Parts: sequence; structure tokens; C-alpha cells
Amino acid sequence: MRTAKPTNRRFTFSLLRQNLCPLLVGCTLLIPAAYCWARQAGHGTTQGQSPDLVEALKRDSTGVDDGDVKLLFDLKRVADTHDLQAVPVLEEIFDQRRSHTLSVRALQSKLPSASSHGESRFETEWLKLEDELHIASVLIKLGVKDDVYWNYLAEQVQAIVRINIPFPFKTDAQEGPNPSTSPEFTAWVKSRNLDQNEAAIYQLTKMPIPVLLLAATDDPRGIPLLRQGLKSANPIIQMVSADGLAQLHDNESVPLIIATCKKVSVSERNKLAESLLYFDDPQAQAYAALNLPKETYISIRRRIAQGHTPFN
Repeated sequence: MRTAKPTNRRFTFSLLRQNLCPLLVGCTLLIPAAYCWARQAGHGTTQGQSPDLVEALKRDSTGVDDGDVKLLFDLKRVADTHDLQAVPVLEEIFDQRRSHTLSVRALQSKLPSASSHGESRFETEWLKLEDELHIASVLIKLGVKDDVYWNYLAEQVQAIVRINIPFPFKTDAQEGPNPSTSPEFTAWVKSRNLDQNEAAIYQLTKMPIPVLLLAATDDPRGIPLLRQGLKSANPIIQMVSADGLAQLHDNESVPLIIATCKKVSVSERNKLAESLLYFDDPQAQAYAALNLPKETYISIRRRIAQGHTPFN
């Protein structure tokens, strides 16, 4: 079982602001382990891979920490190899942990206070939720038909996209490439006596993860939720949602993505417009060609020609 590491206090609100532009361009603060699930589309099914992997998952389920044997690492291996032998073990781990895992709604009420000094259990509890969401995402991708996993993942995503927290930085269309701190966010944090750094990190690196894991399943049942994600107050969730819709080739969502592009900052618009290049739709292609920097446009077109997907 993963345990939370102490928060690095040098990762301050001012540093978050300084790194907003690369964040919006590439979502660079998203947990890399989460992004990997979306890269598994199109892998062939293998009925049996490695008994060692199944045994590793069993050790993970007991909380044993033996070097490289970590739950997220082993989940990635399962997704990479499409190892169906792992399904019963993953289902067991999911059931074991489900009753001890807090929901998105419950965790939001436990955001660290300004006086917590890094002693809040929020990080540990969030990691438990993240593990459970990863397991559900992998099981769905492996083709498990039990709706309990989809319903669980969808419920948490629904809760995330409905959260209406002011984003830490101004990201409206009039803002430049280095946006200022949002006074609405500052007021929201102060009114709840929250740790400003932790509240910002929550929005930047944690809130997008459930949406990303849902998009990574390549399941068309996620289209309505991903469309809701385009309306999120969190621009990173908007980007992940746009990429997820592109991954699913949902051409009916193209006008929704373009409408979102017209409301946001230049940095975010460029990232959203990148997703449009993956649609086989003339309107999407025309908007991307008109709005993306030439080098970015050519680079992405080249990657698409090489068979890359929005999450790869």
C-alpha cells in the first residue's frame, strides 16, 4: 500500500504560478503513472503472461513493500500485457479496499487547513482513492463486464466535474501567458481556512486524475462525462476531457471543444486545439490549423502519421 510522502514545502503557490504555462501546455504536473493507462489502446489480448506478476499483485494486496513491487507499477504491467490472469486478484484487491476508501466528495471536505503544517491525512486518503480508481480503470480496460467497476469510476468522475472551486490562476481569454492569482480562489481558501498551497496542488495534480483514468478506458460510456468535463472550472480537466473525446473519435463533440477554445486563455486554447487534430472531421482540422502555432501543428500531424494517439 502506498504511503504519502511529506509535502515539499518548497513547492509554493508562487512556484505553481510560475509553472502554470508549461502545465497548461502539457499537463506536466499530472502523475505520470496515471497517464500511462491511456497509452494501452490497441494492445492484443494475452491469456497468460507471468505468474510472477500475479504473485506481485498478491503481495501488493497485503501492503508488503519489497523494492520494485508496487501496486501502480504492477497495474501498469497488467495494462501493458493485457494479462487476464490478473483479473481475479485485482477484483479481490478492489473489494478489500473499497470499504476503507473515501469518496471524492468526502475527501474534499478533508483538504488540509492552514494550520495543519503538513500533518493532514488527506494525502494518504487520496492515494487510497487513486489506487482504487486505477484498479477499476484497468479492469474495465481488460474487458471485465461487471458494472460495479464502471459505476464506481463514473461516480467519482461525476463528483469531480461537478466541483466548482475557483481555479488558482486567472485563465480567461484576456489573460496573457503569465496569468495572475485569482482573487476568487484566494477568497475561497481564506473563507475555509485552507492551506493555499495544498488547495492549489489538489486542483492541479489530483482533480484531473479520475477523469484521466476514465478516459483511459476507451469506453464510449464515458462520452457524456467527458463532455461535462469540458465545462469544468478546472482547465486541466477540460484538456484531459478533450483528449479523451478525441481518443474515442467522438466527432459530435468537436463543436463543444471549439466552443470551449473560444472562452479560454491562449495557452489553454492551444492545448485544446491539439486534441482537434486527432478527429477525422473537417471542422476540427480547420480550427486546429488556424489556431495552432505552425511548428506545433506540423509536429502533431507527424506524430499522428506515425500512429500516435492523444495520450501517447
